[in-house]
Amino acid sequence: MLDSYIILHRKTKCIIKVFILNFYLIVFLVIWGINTLNYQSFFQFHTLILKENSFYYLEVLIPVKEVNQIANQNKILIDTKEYTYHVYKIDSKLVYQNKQNYQKVYLKIDNLEEKYQMNGYQVDVKILKKDQKIVDYIKSKKEEK
Repeated sequence: MLDSYIILHRKTKCIIKVFILNFYLIVFLVIWGINTLNYQSFFQFHTLILKENSFYYLEVLIPVKEVNQIANQNKILIDTKEYTYHVYKIDSKLVYQNKQNYQKVYLKIDNLEEKYQMNGYQVDVKILKKDQKIVDYIKSKKEEK
């Protein structure tokens, strides 16, 4: 009986209060971060630079379901430098590769550096997707599954 009285009327130590406070603080910061921080995703493609009518274009193979999103964007990254682009033309033929349908899209790059202005030069590019909050990104990934 004395043991149960001691256990039931024991006072919490300061270390336990600090632990619980830290736990609540971390949970609050995680929830706040998920709801306020943004996530910037991008497409990464291997492209070919072509010269046509004294202009340089990028020939990019893009998955068919992403063509509209690429056509609505205007920013592209080549070696960490940002350029603006415009869709010159979209090829109507489909290319089947790696169990997926692709479409060739020709992008006209504004102010392309001279080191890239070679016909047939291949370069890796990143095209930015939409900027979204982390919670929206998690929801969209959950819906895809």
